[in-house]
Amino acid sequence: MILKLNNVNKILTNWLDSLSKGKYEPLIKVWSGPKGTRRHLYKGIKSGRTHHFLSDGEKRLGIVRDSLPETVDYFEQYPLYV
Repeated sequence: MILKLNNVNKILTNWLDSLSKGKYEPLIKVWSGPKGTRRHLYKGIKSGRTHHFLSDGEKRLGIVRDSLPETVDYFEQYPLYV
């Protein structure tokens, strides 16, 4: 169990380091999810980067967010610390 926890700490630390440098990468990638589900890659118009959506609902919301005039950028698969 300690090995898995250390691995998670390493992944989160690397992710937070890249986020602090201004480079956002989704924590959960499309290819790391379950293989039998519907997953989508979407090239954002405003952000200029590829968004990783794990469901049809996320993709629809991403397209709506991208089309809103007040949206500058949006981040998918952002972990919430509770």
